Amino acid sequence: STGISTIRLKPIGTPILQKPTDFIVIFDTSICGFTINVQDSTGTGLGGGGGTIDSTNLSDTVWKFTVGANTYNGPIDTAEVRIDTTTSLTYLYLFGTSAATADSVFVAAIILPTGQITTGTYLSSLGSGFYFTDAAGIANGTFIYQADPFTTGFSVSITISSYDTVTNIVTGTFSGTAVDGLGGTANISGGSFKAKVGT
Repeated sequence: STGISTIRLKPIGTPILQKPTDFIVIFDTSICGFTINVQDSTGTGLGGGGGTIDSTNLSDTVWKFTVGANTYNGPIDTAEVRIDTTTSLTYLYLFGTSAATADSVFVAAIILPTGQITTGTYLSSLGSGFYFTDAAGIANGTFIYQADPFTTGFSVSITISSYDTVTNIVTGTFSGTAVDGLGGTANISGGSFKAKVGT
């Protein structure tokens, strides 16, 4: 039915990081997201006095970019190296939800010609991909902004600025032009990411 409804979800597991944590719930063709602010049991609002919120690694998983007057940002939920089983190409795959509402999703698929994460610039027109969609768009393939080898005339340049093989933290920037949902041009600027690969 339409309108606001209350649902109850049964949680499984124990949070290990004290930070705003995004969740996406998928049921049939419906998708919704929400954020839970995980705090220490002695932290503010959870029945204890004193205590501090551990911000360890909060800065290790972030993304942001700007289109016109709008800036989008959030945590990176997944950062891993994957091999595409169809093409046998290796990609650094970054996936993250928007910070405030978790109703938008950021995805970057950076092609790794050597199979290893190395610094350099990678173009969406030459195999990498930049995608920004609402959460429902993942299921139906509808994007708010997109640039990949199949979006002719649009190209986002993704630069891997650093990669620490000890901490597995990768940093980078991105900018360029993407196609928007109406077929127009979206100028992507100020894009950046920092992620702990393997999470």
